[in-house]
Amino acid sequence: MKVIVEGFIIAKQDEWMEEPEFIFREYDSSKYSSDPQVMVKPHTIEFEIPDGFDIRPGLVESLEQEKQKLMAAVQSRITEINAKIQSLLAIEA
Repeated sequence: MKVIVEGFIIAKQDEWMEEPEFIFREYDSSKYSSDPQVMVKPHTIEFEIPDGFDIRPGLVESLEQEKQKLMAAVQSRITEINAKIQSLLAIEA
């Protein structure tokens, strides 16, 4: 399947960069970014999607990674809370 995406070539150059960086975006991000960016020109890209492409495995993998990060954050917070509880219980009244 052929896909055509209309967008913009954007140039940005941070203070530490010797040369500008060029990126493709589907919208003119120079209008909305607090970073210094310049729209170079509108541009269209065209590419083929392989037959049988299925987005679902990639979406599932992304959700699994997000779930793992969330579980790690929750476990970390539980550990902090348990430490505070133990600290309070260790104080003699």
